[in-house]
Amino acid sequence: MAAGRGTRAARGADRGRTAGAAGAAALHRHPGSGGQAAHRRTDACARKAERGGRPAAGDVRNQPAVPGYLDSEGIVRDANAASLAAIGCNIGDVVGKPFWETPWFTATPGLPEFVRDAVDAARSGSTLRRVLWVHLPVGRRRFDFTLRPVFNARRELIGIVPEAVDVTDRIEPLQQAA
Repeated sequence: MAAGRGTRAARGADRGRTAGAAGAAALHRHPGSGGQAAHRRTDACARKAERGGRPAAGDVRNQPAVPGYLDSEGIVRDANAASLAAIGCNIGDVVGKPFWETPWFTATPGLPEFVRDAVDAARSGSTLRRVLWVHLPVGRRRFDFTLRPVFNARRELIGIVPEAVDVTDRIEPLQQAA
């Protein structure tokens, strides 16, 4: 699937949900992909961010379905080990950068612009879910990718949670069998 400017983020899927409700909704979208523990960690990051702190190391770094945490501007604040290994980077290489300018996307034509638009949609309260082909140092991979906004109790945006589940091995055998 090409990800260019013509592809727009889905609007309104989780509009108005709080961090806990959005996390519960994501469990239904990704059964078996990290489960409740991943979303409890994500929600803990959101609560910490709401209090003005940076998510603690380990809040998302050990969660396979939660590759990171972005602040409300789309700047990377945390990332897990698996997502960093896929791009051959350490945490210092990505923290503080706009999400769309990181090596997860920059090697795939059109993807940085798509992700920037998706972050803008999340900042407006919308959730995006797409299957994306991404060129990484480990090879071409296909991900079930979600960006969801996180709100505090006052319904203010406090962060954005990117989630990615590698579905390459699920898709390619089906294509080869056809």
